[in-house]
Amino acid sequence: MQEKGFVTSFRKKTVRVFSPEDPKKLVSMAKERVKILEETLPQFSARYFKGNILPTVRVYQGQEGARMVLHEILEEAKELRSFGSIDDIFAVIETDFRKFIAERIKRKIPLKVILKDTPLARERKRTASQELREVRLVPEGYNYSSITFLWNEKLAMFSLKEGLIALVIESHELSEIQKGMFGLVWDTLEK
Repeated sequence: MQEKGFVTSFRKKTVRVFSPEDPKKLVSMAKERVKILEETLPQFSARYFKGNILPTVRVYQGQEGARMVLHEILEEAKELRSFGSIDDIFAVIETDFRKFIAERIKRKIPLKVILKDTPLARERKRTASQELREVRLVPEGYNYSSITFLWNEKLAMFSLKEGLIALVIESHELSEIQKGMFGLVWDTLEK
């Protein structure tokens, strides 16, 4: 208590005597500490929020949810990267996805896409230049049935087999690592 300034002490012969401080002095000390904290709070806040920016995560279900995500991509993307299974997205939302493709071409949004090697994927590669698309194929042996889109600082992942679910994540850091992984795979695949 003495270290905190609540009491003072002195020696009277062989006995140490403690005496409480004036309550007004304690209030004054507390006000001074609050003042120092208020002055430094902006610096602490800046450091706290700088390192703790949380990504925005949204989940959409069903056909309508998928449409909303595809529309968001069209509204925001200047260029687009994708990795996935064209067969599975066509099996689940072919009509909406064909509309998405037509609108992407109309808006002149270029696409780099890595697809699982299937006859439909080979057809997409054959018609790539007509549809503002570059295609690279993943060799057989890799089994997946979803599709991911990367644009700006966002990524959208569509789960297509166990109910249609779209997960949209907005994060500079997470989008950068996904773009890096995409680029690494892209560069290793045959043109």
